[in-house]
Amino acid sequence: MSIMFEPVWNLPIAVVVMIATIALVLWTYPPRVQHHPPLTRRFLITLRLAAVLVLCIAMFRPSIVIENEEETEQGEIIVLADSSRSMGIKDGAGGLSRREVMLESVRIIEGQIADQENLKLQTYNFSTEPEPVADMTADQTEGSQTSLGATLRWIKQESTQKDIRSILILSDGAQRAVAPYDIDPLPEAMQLGASQLRVHTIPFGSTGFADNVSDLAVQDVQISDVGYEKKVVPVRVRVRAVGAAGKTIRVRMLVEDRRGVKLGEAGKMAPALAQEGATPFADIPIREESETVTAELSWFPEFPGEYKLAFEAEPLDGEIQTSNNIKHSMTTILKGGVRVAYIDRVRPENSAVRTVGSAQKIQIDTFWITMGKLIKRANISPKVFAPQEYDVFILGDVPADLLDPDSLQKLRDRVDEGAGLLMMGGLQSFGGGGYANTPLEEVLPVMMSPAQKQIESNPSTENHLVDQLKMVPTDAGQFHFLMQLGNDNDSVWQKLPKLNGANKIVPKNNFAEILAVDEQNHPLLISQDYGAGRVLAFAGDSTWVWVLQGHFEETQRFWQQLVLWLAHKEADTDQPVWVKATPRILSSGQRAAFQFGARDETGKAISENVQFTVNVKQPGGEMVEVTPRQQSNRFLADFQETVQPGDYWVQVQALRDNRPLGYSAWGRFQVEETDLELDNPAADPGMLQQIASATGGSFVEPEELLAFMERLEQIEQETDNQETIRLWDNWWFLLLFVLLMSSEWTLRKMRGLV
Repeated sequence: MSIMFEPVWNLPIAVVVMIATIALVLWTYPPRVQHHPPLTRRFLITLRLAAVLVLCIAMFRPSIVIENEEETEQGEIIVLADSSRSMGIKDGAGGLSRREVMLESVRIIEGQIADQENLKLQTYNFSTEPEPVADMTADQTEGSQTSLGATLRWIKQESTQKDIRSILILSDGAQRAVAPYDIDPLPEAMQLGASQLRVHTIPFGSTGFADNVSDLAVQDVQISDVGYEKKVVPVRVRVRAVGAAGKTIRVRMLVEDRRGVKLGEAGKMAPALAQEGATPFADIPIREESETVTAELSWFPEFPGEYKLAFEAEPLDGEIQTSNNIKHSMTTILKGGVRVAYIDRVRPENSAVRTVGSAQKIQIDTFWITMGKLIKRANISPKVFAPQEYDVFILGDVPADLLDPDSLQKLRDRVDEGAGLLMMGGLQSFGGGGYANTPLEEVLPVMMSPAQKQIESNPSTENHLVDQLKMVPTDAGQFHFLMQLGNDNDSVWQKLPKLNGANKIVPKNNFAEILAVDEQNHPLLISQDYGAGRVLAFAGDSTWVWVLQGHFEETQRFWQQLVLWLAHKEADTDQPVWVKATPRILSSGQRAAFQFGARDETGKAISENVQFTVNVKQPGGEMVEVTPRQQSNRFLADFQETVQPGDYWVQVQALRDNRPLGYSAWGRFQVEETDLELDNPAADPGMLQQIASATGGSFVEPEELLAFMERLEQIEQETDNQETIRLWDNWWFLLLFVLLMSSEWTLRKMRGLV
């Protein structure tokens, strides 16, 4: 029998802490009890020192080791070998694969354990959950993902049924898994450590690409979900280039050709055409050995519809892994069809706003307001604010007093039902126009106060930015549909002339989104949803200067996009039944969500007495029915069976009073063909280090494995015939500490010290 110590810290630190703690008690405690009789004083000090001593013993974690002469049962050494596809990467010495290098280490382990009578070696291959294997070979690299978390959880379960002495994990250390195997390894490792199950890890593979390996990967595509026919759609593509220094790579755009293709079927992908100023490809020089570059592309869609797009970095000579060279996206190209009510006084900005009327599907009706002391109310027919009369309302420099309260209330109701509202800048807009404490105060996304209202005889510019200012998109606005003005969007905005001042507007809550600011970061364009409608607050009223200085097309596009966005025309079609899949590009196993609905001849949503049937057509052609559900006035459905890559089509049929509501609506989403193991095959030895540390095991380089196994063999031989009793980890040790502290407290209470 012997005593063993395993201090919380290393031994010198633990001794210093113990001495310091005892010294602190002897220095601070006796003066507090010096007025008591000697016997009581000594007893209290003894109890306090005894409690501190118990804590110090716990800090040193003593154990009694008893030699066991009885024959012990055979324990198991578990070897878990990574069999995922990344282990087939040939980045080892002499061109060996990671798996081949790993097998050399397995042979060392087998040789060291073979002669141990009390130890049994169990070998497993793992990618997700371990599988027993008698003979490991180099070609066992078929796992499509690696889940270290699931493997560690399996170890925990196995330990309840087996006498596991040691666990060795041989892997490249990279966790690459999707649900249900995307389990964080570190919490699982901590649980094993708490159960005294040590995991030793041996790393394989390079953390980067080999010197002779080139790889291009399309990492991200940024494109608006919707666009409009015969309008250039900007695209930004981010590409990672490794091993391509000194070369020029080409990034190109491919578009689905749907001519002669039925709904529910995919068309062929063909290179996008360079027309009408569009640039569907870009050549980018690569200067660094590892570099991420951005390609600015654009596309000119000629016809409306839903398009599947692909963005490809053309493979380099000798590039081995090409599945990550392409990334897909989807966008909907729409046509217009909007009625706009424009209410304003005569001023220069009228000409800029009315450019929206040049769009084929936008009709703008202007209601001029005459200003004057004798005019109390604007001559606007109540019919203007009737339901379904207009899709979008634009309020210019018009004080609230000229619009009767009933009209303002009806306007609020129309927005709540789904109409769009834009309030422009002006001396008598927002708070200056007296819109605080009106029904529109609730609708507008800016802060307003009655004190801001203009005095007609003495107008003030206190709540205005009077200097010229440059309007620029925010980060949120950079890729928002509203702020897209050209192929090189940033450059277009920089070229636009400065505005002649603006209103000072401030978002009133966190739901308001700032899409544009000036160079001093003053908000200029703020958006927010209200009910079923959309609202914009535009602080400017001088976009007419853009037209005067030769930017008519940009001005027209800006105003047309404001109107179309307010009218929800970037998300709807003209069909009675509609469906939208979100997101439209998914990873394998990711849940797909659908939103769908129906509308009558007037465009009003139908939410009562309507039955929907939702089916999903899988890439193989099988139709799977999905159960729809209703939330308020919205209809939703989910689809989880998205393992197979390819195009999925969503078909929605609607019945009302047992009669079909128009044709079936079709939507589409795509599951990307990704290779978790080879898209980014870099090893992650850091993860293996963390697992070993969390369990109290060792992180062992392959060249140090033989020496480690000899040490491990000696430890196992010693522990086979030993029984360890931890003195600090049991109930009576805790009870002793509680009794000491309770006794001291009771005596102090009796003596009036508490």
